Parts: sequence; C-alpha cells; structure tokens
Amino acid sequence: MRAGCGKPPADADDPPECAETYADPAHQLLAGTRFHDLRHFYASALIAANLNPKIIQARLGHATLAETMDTYGHLFADADDLGRAAVDQLIRPEMTEPERNWSVHDYKRAGHSAGGGRVSL
Repeated sequence: MRAGCGKPPADADDPPECAETYADPAHQLLAGTRFHDLRHFYASALIAANLNPKIIQARLGHATLAETMDTYGHLFADADDLGRAAVDQLIRPEMTEPERNWSVHDYKRAGHSAGGGRVSL
C-alpha cells in the first residue's frame, strides 16, 4: 500500500476492470496532501499560465482582487520581467525546434554567430 494514501493500488495481474483503481486521484497525491494545498497549486498553475488576475480572482472565489494579490502576488511576473520578455520577442527571430536545441558549436558550423542571430543588448 502506498504510504498514507489509504487505498491499495491495483495489482498488475488484476482483471482489466480493476485498472480504473490506478486512475483514482487518491493514488496520485502524496501522503499528507490537503485540499488547501491543491487550491494553492491550482492558483499557481493559473498564474504560470499568465491568466488575467481578475479571472484568477473569480476562479478562486476571492471577494476582491486585493485578496488574490495579497495571497499570490509574489508569484506574478514583475514589470521588469514582462518588459524584458516583450523586448526579447521583438528582437529575437522565431527559432525552429532544431535551432532551439542546437549547441553553440552547431551554430558556428552552420555559419551563424554563436548567439543564433540574436541581437545582444
């Protein structure tokens, strides 16, 4: 039995109908995980997805945006981060998947500058 989840996992040799036991969300949580921990995780995921703070406020059921920002404000990107990202997007050419994975040596061998054609500020 998994430590603390309280439910035994299905055995590999169990009939197929027992396989749904694996999909039980209780098997995916660490022992001691509280509902409130899941709420914070959800809020963090919404912030990381760059949702509008008013949308996050509504989804969390907070009475005011101030409540959301007081609790989760430290997780939002600051103005400097957003400004740098905006400038990077304007300057940096769109790179293909292989280019994103090239090493400096690959760029030089292909006749590019080591920076992949990006302008350094």
